[in-house]
Amino acid sequence: MSKFSSGDAAIYGFTLFKRAPGTVTGVLLLLFITIAFQTTISFLPVFTGWPSTGETGNPNISYEILTKWSWFFLLLSFLLSYTAWFMIWAAILRPLTRDQCSQSRGFLGLKIGMDELRLFVLALLLMALFVMVYLFLFTVGVILGLFVGLMGHALDGPSNLTVAFIFTIPFISLFAFLYLAIRLSPAFAATIGEQRFVIFEAFNMTRGRFWGIFGAYALAYLMVIGIFLVLWVGALAMTILVSAPLEEMTPGTILRKFDLALLPVFLGPVAGFVIGAIYLFGMLPIMGVGAYVYRHWAQQRDDEHPNNQAAAMV
Repeated sequence: MSKFSSGDAAIYGFTLFKRAPGTVTGVLLLLFITIAFQTTISFLPVFTGWPSTGETGNPNISYEILTKWSWFFLLLSFLLSYTAWFMIWAAILRPLTRDQCSQSRGFLGLKIGMDELRLFVLALLLMALFVMVYLFLFTVGVILGLFVGLMGHALDGPSNLTVAFIFTIPFISLFAFLYLAIRLSPAFAATIGEQRFVIFEAFNMTRGRFWGIFGAYALAYLMVIGIFLVLWVGALAMTILVSAPLEEMTPGTILRKFDLALLPVFLGPVAGFVIGAIYLFGMLPIMGVGAYVYRHWAQQRDDEHPNNQAAAMV
């Protein structure tokens, strides 16, 4: 069994290009569709002329009707987007956590099934868990704060204990959340790899590896920051390119200017796939760490119990 490596964990997600190139194509296609749909819904008011005239721009469409349809499309966008994101998560995690022969079939790695449902339910469970932890820490903080305040009042002024409490409690709470997040980080990948719900078993997968996993996530987030820094620079350059036609925008030409300047930028096929690729490159390092931790644990388990292998070698 290979030794756990933070560097290997940080780049493990990029093995998706080798393990399942078809899935990469499917994920990029779904990302493009999702981004295009969300962008269209977001700019729906602009198409109606609301920003320029305060009216719908069409005498046959009332403000009330357009408002109702806007809420409908926003809700539809919310539901479809969440469905798409769980499909993308499952499509990425399947090749990273399973043998080629055990991967579920689908169109370019995309499908809607039990994997996606498990991820959705698991996300809700983990959200509820973190909310409970937050409420617990908040309650403890309030109780300790009252205790320290009473002590300070008894001493006729703020004590060193009060100052220490003010500065240490936020750090303790932050570390508690960080510790829990690191220890539970393989839960999503393990749920896909084991094809069942995995929550507290994640503590076994991360036992004795907290700082190694923390380092892997630190490297992964640095890569993501670099990727989105490139995105920011590109967006700034794009803004400069389209700023000239936007400077002379008037209410009478807003739709024409929008069509000529903004529509190709945000909805053009090339721009859509580029943005989708940036999202994918931003997701792979983060998701890859959890998948690497699970695969490393599964490899160790299979070495100890060779008759019960469930995951391929990393």
